[in-house]
Amino acid sequence: LLRSGLTERCPSTREAAIKMVCTTWMKSVKFDPVALIELVGPIVYERECEKLVRTILDVVSDRNQDILNDFSDPERRAFRGNVEKACSLQRQNTEATELDVAQVLFARVCCDHVDTLTGMKRADMFTKVIPDIPALCEMFQQKLAVLVESIKTREAD
Repeated sequence: LLRSGLTERCPSTREAAIKMVCTTWMKSVKFDPVALIELVGPIVYERECEKLVRTILDVVSDRNQDILNDFSDPERRAFRGNVEKACSLQRQNTEATELDVAQVLFARVCCDHVDTLTGMKRADMFTKVIPDIPALCEMFQQKLAVLVESIKTREAD
């Protein structure tokens, strides 16, 4: 479905695939796009997961806004809020020391997606993806501390 359904070849098929992804699949994982990517399998199906993330980001950035018309207002807010929250590198850092494959893939596609936007949407998405300088430095320090600890452990062995 992801490989063939999310292509530009047949607009009606694409529309149906987008609707299935955004309404049925996202709803089943409580609107958590990273959980959805994990279910698809980002290691084996990387390209399909990239298409999936781009599709979800297009819906959030209002390119396919009508897809969410079947949702109630709280569901629309949850969809948008969870996708925007997943875009933040800072959020991913506070939940775990290491980023998993799905989080890295989602963040990478979010960064690519920023280039497709213009004006205020681009600025808004950029600030969501990349945290402010102090937060970015804190993330870097935490990752560096993990690296140093890893090196010390290897040297001790």
